[in-house]
Amino acid sequence: MRSGAALESLLALASGPLADAVATTADYAGKAIAPGTVATYKADWADFSQWARAHGVYPAALPVHPVVVAAWLATLAPAMGGSALRRRVAAIA
Repeated sequence: MRSGAALESLLALASGPLADAVATTADYAGKAIAPGTVATYKADWADFSQWARAHGVYPAALPVHPVVVAAWLATLAPAMGGSALRRRVAAIA
């Protein structure tokens, strides 16, 4: 599915018969992650986005292809341990 089509599908769900359930889900999701974690994920996403754009990839075209994520992680791996790399994957997810 193209990212534009996926966005249209999500918007249709958010404003259609499932609107209340989607809003409740968004509220739960918003409360499920601590503010510090959100800030860390935002920083990781910004780092990935900058790297992706520098390599000709538009990061907001979701989903990001796993090969692109793997390439980014490969550039980080020499300087980071496994837990730091897993956190960055979580930020993208």
